[in-house]
Amino acid sequence: MLAIRNLSFSLGGRLLFDDATAAIPGGHKVGIVGRNGTGKTTLFRLIEGELQADGGGIETPRGFRIGGVAQEAPAGPESLLDTVLAADTQRASLLAEAETATDPGRIADIAIAGERIAAVGDLATASGEIVIDGAGNAAGLSLSNGEGSSYLVPETGIMLNNMLGEEDLNPGGFHQWAEDTRICSMMAPTLIEEASGILTIMGSGGSNRIRTAILQVLINLLEHDMRIETAVTSPRIHVEGGTLSAEDGFDGTDLEMAADGDTVEAWDGVNLFFGGVHAVRHDPARGHYSGAGDPRRGGVSSIL
Repeated sequence: MLAIRNLSFSLGGRLLFDDATAAIPGGHKVGIVGRNGTGKTTLFRLIEGELQADGGGIETPRGFRIGGVAQEAPAGPESLLDTVLAADTQRASLLAEAETATDPGRIADIAIAGERIAAVGDLATASGEIVIDGAGNAAGLSLSNGEGSSYLVPETGIMLNNMLGEEDLNPGGFHQWAEDTRICSMMAPTLIEEASGILTIMGSGGSNRIRTAILQVLINLLEHDMRIETAVTSPRIHVEGGTLSAEDGFDGTDLEMAADGDTVEAWDGVNLFFGGVHAVRHDPARGHYSGAGDPRRGGVSSIL
């Protein structure tokens, strides 16, 4: 039996487990389900002995052995991207041929295929590309692999996505999606043209936090007249399932009033849980361009 007794643990000043107790009998299979940042991985690290509890403890049977796979990548020296790409035999064949090819036309074909394959790295991590050009044309693309399908379309280097784990899109849960039915999207690239001619375009990753993330940046820009960098980096809130989650920076009394009886969950600093809104803006009257990449998800902006 695996026994968790009066377990307490805090991480970065945030309490994750408070006098938690549970028992798992031998032979049972248990899945741990919860939102990002609620402590699922931390619990496993406590069980494995990588972290030490602040209070209480975890008891395992004598001779107990633990097997695990790293969350960020399969165990081993290869990166997660390399592991996925290794499943594409056509890519491996192209790379091998590139070592010996001498025909200029064939070398060019291999190079083009290699550029498509290289795009997989961007596709696996990017939440969006937002652009306004010198003529004032704007384009926004939001994309995601979801959980990823691990299948690459032959000769393209493009991985098919897997969004069936998104409760927003598939509320019925696993194995409940009707065949031959196209799944919708919660992606919401957003374009705003003000009466003054100012043009703003933005997009965000973040599952069902996309809507609240984009809305709060819009309010910061249009109602609070913030600079675009401040509008993107200001703290955010999200309400879901009877819990008001809030980044550091809000007054506690205001949060309690806004929660209206719901549980208030305070986060330290900013966190990728609250989306990643990347935005650019153009003021044609002033000839001014500005942009902001959300630090929550490694965003960057550049004026060329």
